[in-house]
Amino acid sequence: MLGKKIYSISLVFIVLFYIVIGNLLIKDPIEYVDIEESILDLGCTWIYMNVRGFSRVDTEYLTLSQIEEKLVDGMDLLALHNYDVFKTDRDGGAQIEITGHSIDGQQLTITANNRLAGVANTGYMTYIVVDVIDRFPWNTWQDSVNQVDRYINSQGGSATISSTLVGYYDGRLGKVKRKAVCKGVLKKLEATDVKWIEEGEFISGTGYTSIIRDSWVTSKGPVNINVAARYNAFDDRTYIYIGTPIIAMEY
Repeated sequence: MLGKKIYSISLVFIVLFYIVIGNLLIKDPIEYVDIEESILDLGCTWIYMNVRGFSRVDTEYLTLSQIEEKLVDGMDLLALHNYDVFKTDRDGGAQIEITGHSIDGQQLTITANNRLAGVANTGYMTYIVVDVIDRFPWNTWQDSVNQVDRYINSQGGSATISSTLVGYYDGRLGKVKRKAVCKGVLKKLEATDVKWIEEGEFISGTGYTSIIRDSWVTSKGPVNINVAARYNAFDDRTYIYIGTPIIAMEY
């Protein structure tokens, strides 16, 4: 029962992630720039950079073996080796997750879900998500973005990519302090037209900065910077997330 629930959550996340983000945002090519000087003096401990790319690929029905074969083909573009493959085949779709490490020590996960799509469930689609966790973000950030883009394109998709830098403060930052940290980042990056979401221990601000030359265009205007903070009582840490164009990872 637990396995079925986890599978269902993963499947729904992959599909909704594409539908909500991929369809509502009109993607321009994102040109990432080095914003290290603007944010590394926040006083927090930086942990890693997450580069996430996703795409929908037009395919027919694929078996688990065919999905695996498709994902492995072109995997040299990610320099992935020593990987494990996890397969799940349930009613409504098949899912494969490949996890491993690159030659440079990055942690990589490729997830693909082949399922019925469309209003009448008349055809199949494959949704691909590639995650790169890089412990040395400033050295290989742009390289990771380029690798993910090339890999997804080799699968017949059109990559939508977002990068998120993750750090933390020890202990709980109060609501006022959490917002001050997020506002400080957006101010340093000269962000404008900031929209805020606040709920409990969570706060998020999304806006636009000319420092990053490209953006995603939404119905409410261009977006290319997203800053959030959340307190985690289990770790007793306040985590901070800085994403461009948006934060596109679970947090």
